[in-house]
Amino acid sequence: MGLLIFFGLLISAYFVGRRIENNHLRDLEIREKRYRDMTFRSTGKKENFSDQRGQLIFASVVIGQDYFKLIWALFSSLVGGRVYAYEKLVERGRRESLLRLQQKAQMMNAKEIVNVRFETAQIGLDARNNAAGAMEIFCYGTALN
Repeated sequence: MGLLIFFGLLISAYFVGRRIENNHLRDLEIREKRYRDMTFRSTGKKENFSDQRGQLIFASVVIGQDYFKLIWALFSSLVGGRVYAYEKLVERGRRESLLRLQQKAQMMNAKEIVNVRFETAQIGLDARNNAAGAMEIFCYGTALN
């Protein structure tokens, strides 16, 4: 009976998690179209921005993994190879944090964002199996007017 409940919860986690993920991906696409005119530039050298006003801006998102993908990722890490479940999680987190960064830049009337960087941290690390329940993606850059 307990095993039946476990598999029932696992299957429902799969469908609910998939629906939430697909809704989030659709929302990201819509919002990315809104900010497609915002330009990004990475400078490898010192540049003179004295004619523009710059300000450090940052955004972050904490995004969680559903239990089905968490179990699948644990299995994948035991076997070896790519862990697709975590790749999708990190992609969604990066896109979301970048959109939040663009939103802040737009509120400041910035024309571009220079030197965008990402930092990632695991939250809720499980000591038994080193599986992350959630990840924080922190994004920062310099907004130029």
